[in-house]
Amino acid sequence: MKAMWADALALGWWSLVLFVLLCWCLGAYRRFKRLRAQVRTAFAPVDEQLQNAVRWLQGLPAQAQVPTAAQAAFQALQPTADLLVVALTQARTNPLNAAALAQLDGIWQSLQAAWQAYAHTASSAVEQPVAAPSAQEASLPAGAMSWMAQTSAAWSEQHAVLLHRMQQFNHAVQAYNDALVLPPGSAWAKLQGLQPARSFALPNAAQ
Repeated sequence: MKAMWADALALGWWSLVLFVLLCWCLGAYRRFKRLRAQVRTAFAPVDEQLQNAVRWLQGLPAQAQVPTAAQAAFQALQPTADLLVVALTQARTNPLNAAALAQLDGIWQSLQAAWQAYAHTASSAVEQPVAAPSAQEASLPAGAMSWMAQTSAAWSEQHAVLLHRMQQFNHAVQAYNDALVLPPGSAWAKLQGLQPARSFALPNAAQ
């Protein structure tokens, strides 16, 4: 009789352990599922804003009022914008893919550099027109400088919105990555082979 009670008690303890383990696994699974969903949800506004930036750039040629000297710098924007569209499509499929996010972030940084080069060239050309301007440049509106200032302000505004949305995405990524390395979620992450996600590289002031 004592042996039967001992066996029953042992079975009860093992059942309890298995039940706790099952609850832990289920809880960890649900938490990672929720965190992964949050990263995807946070990426959607970034995706939308990057698409807006590309569409805005594509609409600029019809409005361009800068001298010919600045047009080459503007044309340099277009291939980078096209690459951004491709990288965005890949990252959209899985924002938790570190390689895809790194490629997207790198191309976005390149596009910003190309924009800065264009804005600097265009502003310089407007402020210091050539000695013998072409017929096209001579016909530029007197408000070319004002147009350039408005265009730069519009880009800065879009960039500010994008930085805010990237911040939110980075926070979601940080929460997910923390869950990957902190117990007990770290054991589940190792078991499932889950890899850390990547965040956007933002200026220190925007962190």
